[in-house]
Amino acid sequence: MDNNFIDGEYILPYGYILGSNDQGQKKTSDRKNSNFNWDFKINKQFELSQKWKMNLTLLSQIASQNQTSHIINVSNFSGDVNNVSAASSKDVSESSFEQRTWGLYGEAFINFDNRMFINAGLRRDASNLIGSNVTSILYPSLSVAYNLNDIKFRTAYGESGRLPYPTDARTSYTMSGNSSYGPVVKPGTMGNKDIKPERMREIELGFDAKAFKQNFSLTGYAQFTRDAIIYVPLKSSLGWSGNVPENIGKVEGYGLEFKWNGNLWESADNANSIDMFVSVNLQKNKVTDTGGRIINNYPNVIKEGQPAYAFYYMKVEGPVFDKNGVYKGAKESEDPTYLGKPFPGFYGSFGYDIRLVKNLLLSAMFNYSMGASVYNQSFYNVVGLGDNMKKREDLLSQLAQQPVGSDAYKEVATKLAFTERNRSNYIEKADFLRLSSLSVGYDFSSMVAKATRNMVKKCKLVVAAQNVFLITNYSGIEPQVEGNGGNRKTRGIGSLSRDITNAPTPRTYTASLTLNF
Repeated sequence: MDNNFIDGEYILPYGYILGSNDQGQKKTSDRKNSNFNWDFKINKQFELSQKWKMNLTLLSQIASQNQTSHIINVSNFSGDVNNVSAASSKDVSESSFEQRTWGLYGEAFINFDNRMFINAGLRRDASNLIGSNVTSILYPSLSVAYNLNDIKFRTAYGESGRLPYPTDARTSYTMSGNSSYGPVVKPGTMGNKDIKPERMREIELGFDAKAFKQNFSLTGYAQFTRDAIIYVPLKSSLGWSGNVPENIGKVEGYGLEFKWNGNLWESADNANSIDMFVSVNLQKNKVTDTGGRIINNYPNVIKEGQPAYAFYYMKVEGPVFDKNGVYKGAKESEDPTYLGKPFPGFYGSFGYDIRLVKNLLLSAMFNYSMGASVYNQSFYNVVGLGDNMKKREDLLSQLAQQPVGSDAYKEVATKLAFTERNRSNYIEKADFLRLSSLSVGYDFSSMVAKATRNMVKKCKLVVAAQNVFLITNYSGIEPQVEGNGGNRKTRGIGSLSRDITNAPTPRTYTASLTLNF
């Protein structure tokens, strides 16, 4: 159980000027959060024969989240007082959110001779976020693995779900002032009593192998999302504005993952060695059905035939000149076009562990990514604030020095067009190579144990650095931008890979000393 209560207060004293307001302002707020989680598990083992064993599990989970908030915002006091009732302008708001989910999960795990493993499970979920006509959802899973000496073959199938937003299942209304007959109630959002979670099915095949101190792993998978929630526009003649959610969307995704780690070299006395590891991931996805609609939060869209959350917008084609040949801005394409995707198509990591003179250990890990794009909204916003972008101001200065209509003038104007405040100009490739961690450690255990007469049995010192350096073609401050793919409290598709005043990943240094007695 986790509960917290937060109070907030903001005061602009009477007589102090902020903008055009010199009559004071006061804002008070409170927010209460309550989270409750329950897990109950029963487990029973059976020995069916000398080689056959079975383990049965029953798990019950309950998750409840509640959040309420109140905001009172008042202004224009008649004197040097800040009591809420003394203000002539008042604005009051209240919001609440509740999510309850109950899951019941059963699993059977069968082991044959420690060689073949079968795991079958079934989960039943119920939630207040699904439609009232949908009683519950079932998620099956099945996995099989077989060990053949140093090779392990495995396959798996499973289903999972993503709950709708709270307003998807229930119709809501809004309060809009008062009339002579009482409070005015207007249509808010129309819910769908039949709305279900988005369902994802995943099929996986792979194997693991070991030979000559080398470990290999190869996994291929396919993901199929169905019943994706698409928002269908409502007819205003029905008395509603906005849209209604329906389970009509589909997305397909495929991926391949390869991992290797092993020993490259080891000295005869085992005092020196070099170990390395590499992981390579390939992935892609495509929206296959939206009911013929385009769901947008520009420049991110969900559109048939495009990757999920693809950047899809009008593209700058070049400069525009007036009849005298003077540069007037950028020309955009008439129709939107694909400009990139927020997910990398190729990514992974690699690194090494080097042991010298038995006790000195050097380690490093690199991460890399290719194929993803980022919407640099920070730069897009800066361009709209005047002469704040050096690259653009330099081009404007160069343009002013060239004769109008000359080839040099047109060349600079073309470059300038691709710095205008058009969204497509600020969707950039975000490939990178990052030295994520670098560490040096030394084990002093033997000499410290000897010096302390074995009172201290272990003594190890490690000095490490994270985010040591970054190589990228992205012009912003950080290519790994966390995005919002929508959340459970608001409607909409959200956005991915938008750099909005994003902070860079910090470089950190740590030192740790471990002592065991």
